[in-house]
Amino acid sequence: MEHTEGKMIVEIRTPMGEGNLFVEKNEYGHREYIGSTSGNAHANAARLALCWNTHDDLVEALEAAESHLDYCGYGDEWERECAEGLPEKIASALSAARGEK
Repeated sequence: MEHTEGKMIVEIRTPMGEGNLFVEKNEYGHREYIGSTSGNAHANAARLALCWNTHDDLVEALEAAESHLDYCGYGDEWERECAEGLPEKIASALSAARGEK
């Protein structure tokens, strides 16, 4: 199953803060409607848009960190102590981001 490509936006439609959640599909402004927002739903939609829009970059950064730690190791005893639990946290976050959890 594939998701719609593009950035997600929350657009306010009324003075009362009601709005709509869209995925912008291309540079021409073609949008895919996701749902309506108001009150807490609007804040939730804004958070959803933030997560959607940063997901790929965060996964890429986690993969780079995991690769770096696998290749370079953890250095001296102090560095290993500072990194305690870090490989597990990275692996867990990547698994969740990939929908494996």
